Amino acid sequence: MSTTFWTVPTQNLKNLNKHAIIDLIRFTSGGISRVEIARRMGLTRAAVSAIVDDLMSLGLVRETEGSYPSGRRPIVLEINPDLGHVIGIDMGASHVMLILADFSGRQLHEIEVPLDINEGPQICLARVAELVDQLLKEAGMSLSQISAVGVGVPGPIVQKEGMVSGPPIMPGWDRYPIRDHLQELWQVPVSLNNDAELGAVGEWAYGAGRGEHNLAYIKVGTGIGAGLLLEGQIYRGSTGCAGEIGHITIDENGPLCTCG
Repeated sequence: MSTTFWTVPTQNLKNLNKHAIIDLIRFTSGGISRVEIARRMGLTRAAVSAIVDDLMSLGLVRETEGSYPSGRRPIVLEINPDLGHVIGIDMGASHVMLILADFSGRQLHEIEVPLDINEGPQICLARVAELVDQLLKEAGMSLSQISAVGVGVPGPIVQKEGMVSGPPIMPGWDRYPIRDHLQELWQVPVSLNNDAELGAVGEWAYGAGRGEHNLAYIKVGTGIGAGLLLEGQIYRGSTGCAGEIGHITIDENGPLCTCG
């Protein structure tokens, strides 16, 4: 019986290593040396140096002096914070939060205000646009300095189309082109994701699930949702509804949910 061996193309493997090195640099506090990257990833120093040189030529990574108790300070790598700025927008059922950050993830300014998602996409997105203007003005920046915007919403996402599908607590939003609407407005790339999924990524990157490849993030608010990471990737299921746990009844005589 013959045996078939499958191999990963060299270019694909290099890209995988490149993304892994970027994550390692981004999430290592105080920076990390080439030698330490090679040790943690099981790569040769030459392979690491070649990838790092590519990243530095793109401006994604830069060298800096690391902190050390005594002796010569080592040269470490960090994400270049000056490459650009990003805005994160968390839209809940009754609030919206906006955060301005540099490319390294350092938060520069934040706004959080009430927002009723039941008012529908036109009113809510117009309000979000006003808040983005306010955020930038208070930070002394302009839209031209923003490289990308990330938006989280409490509903199932149709990734390819950049919209929500059948969101239980977002009446009037079904299949509204949120991503395209905002991209046309701001002329910058916009990423639309489920808020619980983004919460899972946040815990993986900075919180209790840091470094874990498989985790579940449970969000309890107006409804209950979960963000799932399987083998380091967001898992949405075939319909994009994985993690949509549903609602809970706190008061049987309370107000009727918007989903009926």
